[in-house]
Amino acid sequence: MPADQIDHLVDLLQQGRLGLAEATLRTYLNAQPESAPLHNIAGTILLQKQDLRKAVLAFKRAIKCDPSFAPAYCNLGLAYSTSGDVDKAIKYSRRATELAPDDSVSFNNLGNALATKGQREAAADAFTRAIKINSGLSPARNGLALIYLRSGRFDAALTLVTETIRRDPQNIDAHLLKASILETQNRLSEAEAVLEAIPQILRSPRVQIAAARIDYRQKRFSGAINKLEAVKSRSSLANLDGAELHYLLGSSHEQSGDYAEAVEHYEIANAMRADTTEARQYDKRRYLDLIKDLRRAFDNADKSGWACERAGPAPVFLVGFPRSGNTLVNKVLSGHPEITTLDELPVSERLLRALAVANAKAPYFPALSSERRAELQEAYLEACYAEGADRTRRVIVDKMPFNIIHAAQLQWVFPNAKFLFCLRHPCDAVFSSFKQHFQPNDAVSNFHTLQDAAHLYDKMMSLWRAYTNAGVIAHHYVYYEDFVRSPSASISTIASFLGLEWREEFFHAMDRNIVNLNVLTPSYRQVFNPIDQNAVYHWRNFDKELEPVMEKITPWIEFFGYGERPDDKYAKA
Repeated sequence: MPADQIDHLVDLLQQGRLGLAEATLRTYLNAQPESAPLHNIAGTILLQKQDLRKAVLAFKRAIKCDPSFAPAYCNLGLAYSTSGDVDKAIKYSRRATELAPDDSVSFNNLGNALATKGQREAAADAFTRAIKINSGLSPARNGLALIYLRSGRFDAALTLVTETIRRDPQNIDAHLLKASILETQNRLSEAEAVLEAIPQILRSPRVQIAAARIDYRQKRFSGAINKLEAVKSRSSLANLDGAELHYLLGSSHEQSGDYAEAVEHYEIANAMRADTTEARQYDKRRYLDLIKDLRRAFDNADKSGWACERAGPAPVFLVGFPRSGNTLVNKVLSGHPEITTLDELPVSERLLRALAVANAKAPYFPALSSERRAELQEAYLEACYAEGADRTRRVIVDKMPFNIIHAAQLQWVFPNAKFLFCLRHPCDAVFSSFKQHFQPNDAVSNFHTLQDAAHLYDKMMSLWRAYTNAGVIAHHYVYYEDFVRSPSASISTIASFLGLEWREEFFHAMDRNIVNLNVLTPSYRQVFNPIDQNAVYHWRNFDKELEPVMEKITPWIEFFGYGERPDDKYAKA
């Protein structure tokens, strides 16, 4: 078809003359009903009108007319992404990149879809390819910067967004990303300066939410509440931004002592978060089914498999229900000259995948020859070093709280491994997980309601109890309440369990090292603060809200010894 017809239609769309574009398009299509470019433009118009169903049909018609027409695949992927069908978005965006390997937009769309699915490494590759093709493509640079931020590569993320702002000063996403990176690093004054420098014409509700987050971090709670209420009263927010607003409102009201108001906002935030496209990619039941499968496999496993000689490498796995002091303990251990720490990096995840490949019929506890066990151990250790573990230090501490459920598998591969299990009062652990803004995955999908959070706690701890009752886990409990009240005594006991010496000066090394810690969890806001006792038994402010789930929690209060503590509401008479 004549190129000038396509150019004419594109001009009309760019001018915002949608009605005339549609009328002209109908005329052209009557004359050329099998034109892939025209059907592609028809889909683009329908996409602008938010008629996703008809847009998909138009793009598919374009592909039927010409199966090699890459723009239709690119736009079809975008339509599916907009509708929340991320798997199909990945499928068609990838096909677009295969047909048009020099199209930066297709690679950017693929990166966005992969990131939404949680496939960070593949997303980073797609964004990198898009930038290589078109270095000025701001969305791809922002997408890659966000991947770096979520992976703890703060310097790389900051370099990217700073360059994006230089190239594209009007790019609001880059300014907000830069402020977020600085805030995550506790560079609050710099983050605030970035937000204040955003031109008035670019200011939006998202900028105000980011400014309120800085107010919250600076303990200006009333200022945060005022900003957020102003945004809420005059803006209609997408679920992701709305969830952030309500999480911050809940946190600010909680810090101000208005606990009932805080809970209302946490509930709204969780409901909005659960309804985002990213969160809908995950399934709480899938994680619960995994726990069930692990329990069944463990019950049927030959327990003599754990009785092999306790020799070889001895990594330390730092586990515990989220919000139980895992990050705090990891922070303190980082000061020991013989310990190198990892913070929620995917090294054990890769090990578990490799273990599953060993025997498809027994993916959790396959029989392992001494040679295969040694291969798995070596691959894991090399992955730790590749992620930044210091080869010169004797002990690797791998912090991954959810490895509670994989403890027996990890001990299966590393008979000499040790587990530090971070404990916090079950009510505090459950409620704090409910009120946090986690990056979505199957596990944290169980935190959208208090009922689900308590149910997950019960299932995870039941599996842990099965492991420990069988005597296969070398473990030491680290009680959060004891740790914050007497960190020296607690850390000395931990060091003894690990076969190390602890001296007070290691605390000073911890303080010096803290700026280099890549804290990737909601605890990043606390990890830069001095150790204090403000969060001990904080759940008592929400005892009415917790009452309906106490049936699930109370047995674990007793199991972990909290019922024996005189300062606990549920202490025995």
